[in-house]
Order: sequence, then C-alpha cells, then structure tokens
Amino acid sequence: MAFYCPRDKGIFMPRNRVIESMGSNQGGHIMVLAHEYGHHVQAMSGINHGMGLKMVGMAEDAVEYLELTRRMELQADCFSGMFIGAAGGRGSITKALSNSASSAFRSSVADKTHGSVKHQIQWGTAGVKNNNTASCNTWLAPSSEVS
Repeated sequence: MAFYCPRDKGIFMPRNRVIESMGSNQGGHIMVLAHEYGHHVQAMSGINHGMGLKMVGMAEDAVEYLELTRRMELQADCFSGMFIGAAGGRGSITKALSNSASSAFRSSVADKTHGSVKHQIQWGTAGVKNNNTASCNTWLAPSSEVS
C-alpha cells in the first residue's frame, strides 16, 4: 500500500491504494504514514544497514530472512505507535484522532513479512503506551513475539 524508499528518503502513499486498504479512516492514514516514517528512522539510525548486512546471501524465502524482515516491520509499527502517542492532543492531531490511529493497528493484515495482526497490535501499542525506543527493540525479542 505505502512504502519508504531509503535511496531518496521519500515516503510514497498512493492515495488509491491507501483508501482501498484503510478507507476514509484518517487515523488509519496517520498510522500508515507514521509506520513509513518509522522506516525512515531505521534508515537514518543505521538499523537498515545492519539488517542488510545480516541478510547478505540469504534467500528471500528463507526462515531467517523472513524473521529479520518481520523484526524490521514490527519495529516500524512500534515507532509508529510512539509518534501516535506523542502527537495525540497536539496540533491538528486531536486525542480522538490519535486514538483512532492507535486503533488502526487492528486493521493490519497478517503476512509472512509484516507478522501476525496480534504482533502488529502488540508492538504498535507498546510504542503508544511506553513512548521510548527501548520498548521497540524487536531485535532482542524472542522469535515467538515476532511471528
């Protein structure tokens, strides 16, 4: 639906695809944008580079490759939650809109690269509630929490 391009540091959210996935739910749109910005944070902090080094030579369908991908995606969910929690009630993001964005994790779709809906909600909620990067350390979490 939306994606982050580390080469040009751009977030791309094709309107038709976002609306097809999230409907007119503004909170859902904010959650998706914040998730993609989470990938930007990963790129700027060197997390992307470190993960790329670990993945060298792995097949894209390898179990370990897919788990590393899920760890990256779930961490972006957690970073998204951090933004949602911090922005609620500030500027144009009202507390109600922030709550809607937080609830939008329930609209996630499970797949082998983004993880189960349960874990997308778990990591997104950890970001909202705890609002610190230590709560987003998917890299040290057991495999059972990033499935």
